[in-house]
Amino acid sequence: MTFCATACPNGWNAFARSGYTWCLKVFAFNDVEYDIAEQKCMREKTLLSAFESEQEWEFIRNEAKRMGLFGEIYVGIRREIGCIKIQQVSRDLNAQCSIKTAFRLDPFTKNDYFYNKWNSGEPSGSDQRRAYVVNLVTAVSMIISNDNRHGYLKETFKRRWESDLKYDPRGFVCGTKAR
Repeated sequence: MTFCATACPNGWNAFARSGYTWCLKVFAFNDVEYDIAEQKCMREKTLLSAFESEQEWEFIRNEAKRMGLFGEIYVGIRREIGCIKIQQVSRDLNAQCSIKTAFRLDPFTKNDYFYNKWNSGEPSGSDQRRAYVVNLVTAVSMIISNDNRHGYLKETFKRRWESDLKYDPRGFVCGTKAR
């Protein structure tokens, strides 16, 4: 007998993924850094989540807008370490640092649905002023707005522990398997 857990924690939304149910929740938190968003998800026994389908993408963008999180929210996508210093990722999907392969998703998001959800001009490439820094973090956020950029992705750059950069994220998305 096979048992498939389908119950999400109270207040979370359920989505069917291949072989399991994935639970998502958008959290509001002004000016949070990517690392802190990851830690907050871990405290919930979840992780910073990407999206795997049109339904998940629509839920995240609509929920964030409903919550008034205009600006950006973090999702579980980061640039691969080997592609950090690449100014512009390739549109050739077979390239080592392509629009599809230059980014690492959370461990449970298995497809590459995200790669056609970049905002115009994104991914924007590495911040050349800081590209030499070993601990450069390149995170991906979703734009929440009232215009045609709503729900699309952009890259966000910072150094870990750097306090002189302005951060604009308004929240983040956590995900977990149903229990």
